[in-house]
Amino acid sequence: MPHSMLASVAPVSAWAVQGQPQLWLRPERRLNSQGPGTVAAILRLREQPSILCALTAGHVLSAGADIERGALVDFTLLTRDTEPASCTGRAMRWSPMAHDATSGAGAEVDAALIELTADSLAPWVESMDWPRGWGHASVGEPLRLLTRQHRLPAKVIGRLPRVEMSLRQPPLSYALHDVWDIEVETGSLPGDSGAAYWNAADQIVALHVGSWSGGLHRGLALPISRVLEWARAVPVLRGEALQPNARDGLEPTSLEALDDSADPAAADTLARTMWGEARGEPDAAAGMSAVAHVVLNRRDSPSWWGRSVIGVCRHPRQFSCWNAGDPNLPRLRAVTAANALFAQALQIAQALIGMNPDHRGRIDPTGGATHYHAVGIPQPDWAQGQAPLTRIGNHVFYRDIG
Repeated sequence: MPHSMLASVAPVSAWAVQGQPQLWLRPERRLNSQGPGTVAAILRLREQPSILCALTAGHVLSAGADIERGALVDFTLLTRDTEPASCTGRAMRWSPMAHDATSGAGAEVDAALIELTADSLAPWVESMDWPRGWGHASVGEPLRLLTRQHRLPAKVIGRLPRVEMSLRQPPLSYALHDVWDIEVETGSLPGDSGAAYWNAADQIVALHVGSWSGGLHRGLALPISRVLEWARAVPVLRGEALQPNARDGLEPTSLEALDDSADPAAADTLARTMWGEARGEPDAAAGMSAVAHVVLNRRDSPSWWGRSVIGVCRHPRQFSCWNAGDPNLPRLRAVTAANALFAQALQIAQALIGMNPDHRGRIDPTGGATHYHAVGIPQPDWAQGQAPLTRIGNHVFYRDIG
């Protein structure tokens, strides 16, 4: 059954800001503006990590027929205690596009990227909410919607195979496929489009794209994995740097450094990665330990793959056990310490995660590897011409991969 997105708009000043500060946007140079939206996260392009983009809902931009690539977009950070701060970005990419979103037409996602600079974000770094990672949500799992007013409790009710989306002023119609139906306490408001849904581990799991016109307190959202695949980008996470540099890939900024050893979610994520990647090895403990060292080697030599354990593990298409659609993924999420191998992975992860890098390097069985692949599969392109460091079980390990 088709559903329509609510499209009423109220001015920003009409809403009292409560809870943690959040980043807001309103596009410039638009007639009959749909109104402001919400920024879900700051993304880094995978192929050009120096480029930072704010992520919001696509219809926030596409509702304005006068918006073109490069158009100016105003950002405002609203807090309870300080005067609003602002900067300007540029519209980079969005879907649906106003000119091709005709009635009944499909859209890959409802998302938009607005390019910003690290310098423009720097004054806000300490005030903004930064996720610890990104992930998936199951039906019934507790979530929260980070709106401009509140942190609203929410949960996934189910999936909708197709939803007809429409804005009244200006007219815009399009269809989205495989949309999450989410129950939101007290309901969302106009202007919340683009807000992030977070899970209990502070991971972003979905992008809010609208509400049912006839559904009380019901939101519509897209899984963040799908949005990130479309964007070819990853979120900037808590503890990561904003500004890449040629020396080491990522230059430290005023972002607070994340102490992985003090973060239970980091050890849990590392253990799940180890279990998902290597529990079937002839020597499971040795195989899982080798995977852990690869993750920690990446964390301790920061590059495009991240500066935290969670960021490294959840970087798209790096550790296949986390890939959307991987048959391993449901078991990876569901496993508990009642499983003997996962309990062993947790013990190894907790022992290694806070270890001094120099000491850990001396016991690293991989010899400092940052990459590996399974034996018996076609050699990946990145491994062509590379000399392997070692083989552990059914995996071959490498470093110094360009």
